[in-house]
Amino acid sequence: MYVQAGLTFARAVELTESLRSARAAAAASAAAETVVTELVPQSAKVKCSVCGYSNHKAAECRFASYTCRKCNKKGHLRRMCKRINYVVTEENDEGDGDDGKICNIRSLRGEPLIEAVCVNGIRMNFEIDSGSAVTVMSHDTYNEHFKNIPLLSTNKKLLSYSGDVLGCAGRAQLLVEWRGRARQLDVYVVRDGGPPLLSRDFIAQFELQLAPVYKCATTRDTLKLIQEQYPAVFSDKLGQFNKYKVNLKLKESAHPIFFKPRPVAFALREKVEKEINRLVGLGVLRPVEHSDYASPIVPVLKRDGSIRICADYSVTINKQLVVEQHPLPTVNELFFKLYGGQKFTKLDLSMAYGQFCLDEESQKLTCINTHKGIFAYTRLVFGLASGPSIFQRAMDTVLAGLDGTLCLLDDVLITGRNDSEHLERLHQVLQRLQDAGFVLQKSKCQFFQDEINYLGSTINKEGLRKSPDKIKAILKAPAPTNVSQLRSFLGLVNYYRNFVPNASCILGPLYELLKKETKWRWSKLHDKAFNEIKKMLASDNVLAHFNPNANIILTVDASPNGLGAILSQVSSDGQEKPISFASRTLNDAEKRYSQIQKEATAIIFGVRRFHQYLYGRSNPFILRTDHKPLLSIFGPQRGIPEVSANRLQRYAIFLSGYNYVIEYVKSADNSADYLSRASLPDGAGACGGRGGGTRRGAGAVDVDAFDSASYVCFVVQGALPISVTELRNATSNDSILREVIKYIQNGWPKKIINAEVKPYYLCRLPLSVENGCVMRGHKVVIPGSLRHRILTELHSSHMGIVKTKAEARSRCWFPGLDDALENMISSCEVCMQLRPTPPRTPVCPWEYPPQPFYRVHLDFLGPLNCRMYLVLVDAYSKWLEVYEMASTTTSAV
Repeated sequence: MYVQAGLTFARAVELTESLRSARAAAAASAAAETVVTELVPQSAKVKCSVCGYSNHKAAECRFASYTCRKCNKKGHLRRMCKRINYVVTEENDEGDGDDGKICNIRSLRGEPLIEAVCVNGIRMNFEIDSGSAVTVMSHDTYNEHFKNIPLLSTNKKLLSYSGDVLGCAGRAQLLVEWRGRARQLDVYVVRDGGPPLLSRDFIAQFELQLAPVYKCATTRDTLKLIQEQYPAVFSDKLGQFNKYKVNLKLKESAHPIFFKPRPVAFALREKVEKEINRLVGLGVLRPVEHSDYASPIVPVLKRDGSIRICADYSVTINKQLVVEQHPLPTVNELFFKLYGGQKFTKLDLSMAYGQFCLDEESQKLTCINTHKGIFAYTRLVFGLASGPSIFQRAMDTVLAGLDGTLCLLDDVLITGRNDSEHLERLHQVLQRLQDAGFVLQKSKCQFFQDEINYLGSTINKEGLRKSPDKIKAILKAPAPTNVSQLRSFLGLVNYYRNFVPNASCILGPLYELLKKETKWRWSKLHDKAFNEIKKMLASDNVLAHFNPNANIILTVDASPNGLGAILSQVSSDGQEKPISFASRTLNDAEKRYSQIQKEATAIIFGVRRFHQYLYGRSNPFILRTDHKPLLSIFGPQRGIPEVSANRLQRYAIFLSGYNYVIEYVKSADNSADYLSRASLPDGAGACGGRGGGTRRGAGAVDVDAFDSASYVCFVVQGALPISVTELRNATSNDSILREVIKYIQNGWPKKIINAEVKPYYLCRLPLSVENGCVMRGHKVVIPGSLRHRILTELHSSHMGIVKTKAEARSRCWFPGLDDALENMISSCEVCMQLRPTPPRTPVCPWEYPPQPFYRVHLDFLGPLNCRMYLVLVDAYSKWLEVYEMASTTTSAV
C-alpha cells in the first residue's frame, strides 16, 4: 500500500479497512442478482467466521475449503486468521527489548505509483504493485492491443488480496521496455480486472528502486506477554541458583594467607565505598570481624564512571584451590548449532556469578580486605580459578538437550528455522532459567534479531562476519615497539585468522621478528605488513554456517614453504561456500621433504585441523589435491603401495580412519594454493577453523611418531656396513644424486635430458630425502662411490644370484643393481668352485656294433706337455689309435 508523507498508523489502518470493504462490496454487488431482500434487524446479522462477510453462515461459505495463507490451515481466509503475530525488536535497539515491529509502509505518496512502459512497442501506463507476485492485465486490455499474440495455458491460480480466486484466461510472453532496458516477461491475463499491474518480477529484473521503507509504531504486546509469563526471570532482584550451593575445595597443603588492604586512589575512594554498600545491600557481601584468609581488591573503572570491585585471588587462594575441571565449549562447537537459524535472540544473565550462592566454609575463603574493613562474599565471585568451570557446568546442566541454543558462560544465544520454532525454543529456555532461579538483565537482552553480535562475530542467517566493534581495537592499534607488543597484536589478529585466507602471507615478516635469533628492527617491510593486515581485517568476508548434511570439501595444497587447507560445503543452490581457512609454514625439516611428501603432509594437516567436521561422517567428504600421484597412494580402493615411503605409509594408515573420496584438481583451480604459499608458522596458531584446537579421533595414528633422522640411522646402521655420515657425505659428493635431491625438493620437470638421471625419474614417486640421504621408500639409494663396497659386502656370504638379489632389494637400491650383482657373482671363482654339480642324466647304452669299425668314437686329449692328441676307439674291438696333432682345426683333422 502506498501512502503520503505524514501518514499515521491509525490513518493507515482506517484507509486500508475502507478500501477493502469498498472492493468487497463492489464485487458482491456485481455478482449478486437483482432481488428484493428482506430487511433484517442489525442485531440479527452475524459475521461469517470463514470470510468475514455477514450475508451468509459459515457452514454455507464458499471459502470453507480454502487454505489460509497465514497459518496454512483450511477453513478460513487469511483476514479471519486468529493466529498471533509475534513481533521482533528493531535490529539496533539496545533498550529494554519490549518493543517490536508491526508493519512497513512502502511509499511516501497516497496515489498509485504509475510507470510508463513499452509493451511490444506499445506505450502503456502500468501501476507498480510490490505485493503482486505476477504481472497482470485485464482481458479487455489484451484484446485491445495484443489479441494477435496467442495465450499460453497455465496452471497457476491467482488470488486477490482477500483470497478470492481470479479468473485467469492464460499468459502471454511480451517484450517489456523501460528506461533503455528490455526484458521478456510473462503477463497473466485476467477476465475481470482493473488497470494493468507490474509485479515483483518486474521490480527485480529492472532493478527498480522504490521509495524508502518507513517503520511504523511498534507494539509491546508480545514481549510484555513473555515477561508476564516469566516474571521471575525478568525481575529486578538478584537471582539465586536454587539447585545447590557452590563448595570451594582446598588442597591438603593449603594454608591461610592474609593480605593487608591496598591503598585506593582518593578520586575513587567514594565510588569504592558506594559499590561496597551496594553489594552489601544486595547480600553479595557481608562484613566480618575476623578471617584467616584475606585478598586485596583492585577497583576497575567502568565506561559509565562506576566502579567494579575485583578481588585479587591470584596471590591468595587460587594457587591453593583444587580447580574443578569442566570443558568450556569451543567456538566451533558453539557455532555448529547455528545452521538453519533465521533470527537470533541473545540473553544475558544479570550479575551472572553473583547468582550462585557459596556455602559457609567457602565464604571464609573469599574474604576481601578493604579500607572499610573485611568483607566475605556470599556469592560466587569473578576471579576465582574454579569460577568458569563451576558456572559452565551449571549452565550446561540447565540447558541440556535444547536444540538451537548456545551457551558460553553467561551469554545464551537462541535461534530457529522460523519464528514459531524460535519462539518455542525461547519459551523452553526461559522456563528452564526460571526453574533454576536465574534472572536476566533486560537492558542487554535482544529478541528476534536478523543480525546479532556474539563472541566477537556478527551472526546472521547467511553466516559469520567479523564484529566491527571488535575490529576497531585492531585497526586503531599503533605499531608495536617490542616483541611483547607484537605478540599482543598478533594475538588479536589470530582470533579472526579463519576469516582472512591470505593472512599468513601478510604476517610473514612480523613472525620473523618473533624468532629468538632475530634482533628487533622494525623496518618498512614490517610496517607494510602491519598496515596490510589491518586493511584485510577491514574487509567483509563471510563464513557459512556448517551444515552437517551438506557435501563437505577439503581442499589442500603445499608449496616449498607452507601448507594450506580450505574447508567448504556445497549449498542448496550448488555454490561452494567456505566454512574456514587454515595455513601454516613448514619447519626446517619439512622443507627438505620431497614434493609428494609435502603434499601428503598438507592432507594430514587439513584433516587434523578440521577433525571435528570430518571424522565419523556417514557420507564421504571430498579430499582435493593438485598432486596426482597421491591418488594412487591414498585412494581408498587402491590399498597402501609397498614401495611408498615409510612416512606416506603412516599417513595412509592415519587416513584410513576417515570416510573420504580423493579427487585431483589442477593447480590453477586449487583454492588452497595461495594459502600454502602464504602460510603462517604453526606455533603461531595461525591455522584452523574458528578458533578451535585439533583433536584426534579414536584409534588415530601419530604420524610423527618416528623422527626422520633416527629412522635413517636405523635403516643404514642396521642394514649396511657404512655409517650415516659416510653415506651422507658420499651422497653430497655425487653429482647425479645432488641433481636428484634438487628435483625431489623442488619438483621434477616433465622431461629429463640427462640419461644418468632418467632411471631416478622413472621411479620418482617413492623417492625422498632423509637426513641428507636419498631414500626409495624404505631403501637407501647408494651413491656411486660406495656401490662396489656395498656389492662386495652383499656377496661376502656367496649366497648365489637369487638370494643375493633378494637381500639387496630389501635394503638398498641404485640403477643397475641386479646387473651389477649378476656380473660379480658370475665371475666369482669361489662361487664357481662351490657351484653344485649339475644333476646326472640317465645313461643310455649304445647298441653293440655288428662288426669292427662299424662305429668309432673320436675326441681330443690334452693339452699334455703343450701338445694335443686325437684319440680314436673302435666300439667293437676297442682298438685304440692316437695321433699327435699340430692343430685342432677342422682342416687339420
